[in-house]
Amino acid sequence: MVMLGIIGITAPATGSGKTTVALSLLRSFKKSVGIKIGPDYIDPQLMAMVSGERAFNMDRWIMGRSYRDIPGMAAKDHEIAVVEGVMGMFDGREPVNLSTDYYFRNLNLRYIVVLDSYKSGESLYYMSRGFIGRRSIGVVINNYTTEGHLKKVSGEFERHGIRVVGSIPFDESIKIPERHLGLSLDISKENIDKTARKASEFIDTDFIEKKATIPEISKNNETEVNKKSRPYRIAVALDMAFSFYYRTSLEALASIAELEFFSPMNNETPSHDPDMIYIGGGYPEFYARDLEKAERTKEYLRDFHRNGGLIYAECGGMMYLFSELVNGDDHYNMSSVMEGRSVMKQHPTMRYVTGVAETGNPLFPVGERIKGHEYHYSSSESKEKAAFTLNTISGEKCKGGFMKGSALASYLHIDFYRYLQFAERSIKIRSGRRPT
Repeated sequence: MVMLGIIGITAPATGSGKTTVALSLLRSFKKSVGIKIGPDYIDPQLMAMVSGERAFNMDRWIMGRSYRDIPGMAAKDHEIAVVEGVMGMFDGREPVNLSTDYYFRNLNLRYIVVLDSYKSGESLYYMSRGFIGRRSIGVVINNYTTEGHLKKVSGEFERHGIRVVGSIPFDESIKIPERHLGLSLDISKENIDKTARKASEFIDTDFIEKKATIPEISKNNETEVNKKSRPYRIAVALDMAFSFYYRTSLEALASIAELEFFSPMNNETPSHDPDMIYIGGGYPEFYARDLEKAERTKEYLRDFHRNGGLIYAECGGMMYLFSELVNGDDHYNMSSVMEGRSVMKQHPTMRYVTGVAETGNPLFPVGERIKGHEYHYSSSESKEKAAFTLNTISGEKCKGGFMKGSALASYLHIDFYRYLQFAERSIKIRSGRRPT
């Protein structure tokens, strides 16, 4: 398969329409794949709905220098990749540069600028000149109200030699609902595909295809880990309550173990006892009643843990391992693998952190520094041992996460593509200790 290229999508600010344009391009090209800059889980799931391929995340804080491997991974099995930026193009430059501009410059990607024209006229060109650099191939005028309005706005770009590669009218049926400072998953595949198809009618995809960047294929994409045998089993919780997983993380784990997916919401358990259970983040608060009723799954997790089974839980997964989830006046019984409770709150905690492993951590050796991201609308209360000392990107320090025997749980989201050696080491140790 010949890779046609990679194209970036950016904007001056959040809410300009990046996701709509990204989805429209994925809908337009065959064998396409999405790449989302940053730690976001929701946009990649929307991308996957449209392209039919699980999308990648690309985040230099979480992945380290291996973020540069992502374009090559996308190139191996796809014709075109669409890279959606994070926030506005230059946002996130301090204290560590995690801006969309950083990625586009370092990967030398060509890109499109999406501009919300709803309250603008000819001045939109002058306000957006700083976003139109030598690698930009043009702009998409979003949310214009009338043909006369579009002519005013686009005319100023054309007079200055800037290509208008798309113009999308203001239309509520093209908008995607938002929730939790991000895009909602309360939308069907049929509706998201319809939205993407409708938006794609206003985009010059032929021109974009010709201007896309041809990616460099790094040798890092052919890693030794992909050549290993897979002697272990890992069970991964996957349903509407637990759906936040990085593609690279799952592919890394699949290189050392057979993955089996099960649904706690549907009271499922793994068909065979695994060497590790991985419960990712998601929205357990929206499905708390179903999780509470799933007695078979909860009992299985408690028994698995009592027998020394390795459990790793992130964010929503940690909330499920606790004994209680509190949402307003409602109290729900969770699995009780750990003593503790999570309490829903109005405002989110959202930050990059470095976790330093405490004594006795089931997954990481003492003192190991783990880069990750936190994004949650709950607080946690537990008397279990602290798992990490957390250092935030802004310099704050606190305790975070909990551990009990062979279970490790925290708000920290990590990528096993970077930390696979620790998972493999812990699985090997724990599987040797467990009764057969």
